[in-house]
Amino acid sequence: MIYEQLNHQLKLKEIDNTNDIWVRDFMPIQNTIKENVLFRYYPKYLQNKRFIDKISDNVLICNQLSIDCQLSNLILDGGSVVSCNEKFFVSTRVLKDNFRQTQSQIIQQLQSILKSDKIYLIPEAPGDFTGHLDGMLTFIDENTVLVNQYLEEFGTILNTVLKKLGFDIVLFPYQAYQNKTFQSARGVYMNFLKTSNKILLPVFNMPEDDDALKILDNYFPKHEIIPVTCPGLENEGGLVHCITWGD
Repeated sequence: MIYEQLNHQLKLKEIDNTNDIWVRDFMPIQNTIKENVLFRYYPKYLQNKRFIDKISDNVLICNQLSIDCQLSNLILDGGSVVSCNEKFFVSTRVLKDNFRQTQSQIIQQLQSILKSDKIYLIPEAPGDFTGHLDGMLTFIDENTVLVNQYLEEFGTILNTVLKKLGFDIVLFPYQAYQNKTFQSARGVYMNFLKTSNKILLPVFNMPEDDDALKILDNYFPKHEIIPVTCPGLENEGGLVHCITWGD
């Protein structure tokens, strides 16, 4: 689903010829000079008989939408990249998906096509078969990062990495650790959609709903915070950010 900002209103439209709903992953990523960069959409987690038919032809899709793109041979999902201006967080999953290349080679390619030397590899969460970042953290501004409040050891590891990189951290409610299966996205408040003047926040009828609303209202006072429930979507393993792509 593509969104556009028109007179401060959010306009949504569906994308044709896709093989699944996770458009964030196969649509382009914008670099620092506002070019659309289209990476290869061939993640390892979909390369089996059960999921192979879920891989959408992103070149075909962008052509039919008349979206001009710079093409990259790197395999990389849009959900594995979180950015703010010239700074890019990229999941370490990119190293596994492009295992024939060295880390240095991958970083050099990312720097070249994203037009930035501020590429930061961030460890993927254990148990998340996609290795995505957009359910883990996001930027509040260039120096401050909103991060899931993980209870397990991974939270300490992630926060240590971010602090060593020089970022300040704001913790955000996270209840997905209560799930019996990693596939459910219930409790992943981080997977919200932020536009120029609105934030669509997934809520789950949990006490933490109010905490998430208050934090976003505090750090994004110029945005209208809109709670949305999506029970069917959360059971598929993603939320609002995963199914949208736009300006």
